[in-house]
Amino acid sequence: MYAVKTISAETLHRNGMDIHSVEKEVKVLTSLSHPHVVRSFKFLSEIRQFTDEDGEACELLEHHMIMELAAGGSLADVIKGSLRPATEQVVTNPRFS
Repeated sequence: MYAVKTISAETLHRNGMDIHSVEKEVKVLTSLSHPHVVRSFKFLSEIRQFTDEDGEACELLEHHMIMELAAGGSLADVIKGSLRPATEQVVTNPRFS
């Protein structure tokens, strides 16, 4: 199964990122193969055309990353405490015990 992460050009700009740095990161991610890293497969860009609530024609540049589906919630959910990892998923590091 696959997941698609969509990022607007506006979001990239608002976070101080540019498309070239994202493309470089995706290139690195697509070369990785590790059981604890979600696989990334492809990066696509498109211009989506739509009509706003005033009837005006608009265009929106969006970028899509095709990746492996990681079911069970996001890391952000775990950090916020709204999702608890299963006991067998928790690994302790003796240096921090």
